Amino acid sequence: MLGAMAMLLRVAILVLALSVASAANVPIENGVYKLEKDTFDTMVNKYPLVMVKFYAPWCGHCKAMVPAYEKDARKLKTISETARLAKVDATAEKALAEKFEVTGFPTLLVFKGGELFGTYSGGRDKGDFVAYMQSMSYPAPIGLIVRGFLALQSVYKDFVRLFLPVQLAPYRKLVLSAFPVFLVLPVVFLMFPLVLLCRRGKGESDRGRSAQPSKRSGGRSSSPVPKRGAGDKASAQAEGQEGDSVAEAAAATPAAEPKREGEKKED
Repeated sequence: MLGAMAMLLRVAILVLALSVASAANVPIENGVYKLEKDTFDTMVNKYPLVMVKFYAPWCGHCKAMVPAYEKDARKLKTISETARLAKVDATAEKALAEKFEVTGFPTLLVFKGGELFGTYSGGRDKGDFVAYMQSMSYPAPIGLIVRGFLALQSVYKDFVRLFLPVQLAPYRKLVLSAFPVFLVLPVVFLMFPLVLLCRRGKGESDRGRSAQPSKRSGGRSSSPVPKRGAGDKASAQAEGQEGDSVAEAAAATPAAEPKREGEKKED
């Protein structure tokens, strides 16, 4: 009885050791971890940040992004101890594809702390994957801003490639590098009317101050006219009536006629 239990215990330990060994030996192809059903959970739990690409061997878009994905995977291994890039052949690992509801290729899922964080829908050029994975390690507000910037940059790249053909590659590269300028232009256009309004308001206030009466020379201000009281008004009326009576008397007195020359001689 004891011998049988010891034998079962040895078998269990051996199976556990084999499973751990197989899980630890994850094949790496050009810096990208190739995951299967038995190694998937171990990988996403071992590293805090993992991006997994679900692909199909016949998918043209999957083949197109292989060079950039592999270069970023190698670079990420050299600059980070917590982030890795991996891949899953969805045609061979159908159970994993069904578990995460993968219906199109390529589908890139981001895992953080062993849990699914979200689906990556950013750019697929060299450096885009590294920039996104680095933003995942930033504080929440800063990481959100950086990921928003990367999303806008991806849309801008697609727009430029749509309207600039491959034959204009030098010009396309120049326009792509000017993305920060195009990002700032809307802010400038929004600020320009505000600046004009501020300048206009300042000019009107200056004109209002210049329209006010200026002070006399010497720095003295004009004194206000004193108001007359009731007594002053009565005396002014009396003076006015007295002046009118004097004028009437002068008008009623006949003017003296000048003497004739003969009368002057007799006298």
